[in-house]
Amino acid sequence: MSKVQHTAFLDMQGRALVSALDACGPPGKDLSPFTVVLQVEASGTVSASWREGETALAQCVERKLSATTFTGKWSAPRYMLVGAILREP
Repeated sequence: MSKVQHTAFLDMQGRALVSALDACGPPGKDLSPFTVVLQVEASGTVSASWREGETALAQCVERKLSATTFTGKWSAPRYMLVGAILREP
């Protein structure tokens, strides 16, 4: 994967996380740290996911990210690690 493709992939990952967090809360949610790993195929679909963290927010973010289709060109599979440490404003 070229540097340009890698940068685009990271940008896509960031947008997907922001979208998932917007959809999932956090008003009233437990903001404990969590990690989600996605296996993304060349088609852009997520074929597997793993999560560390059992809060409702972590579970919702995993569901939203797993339903995302990522666009771009890379060899399959590509693994995406999303770690979140959230704080109250």
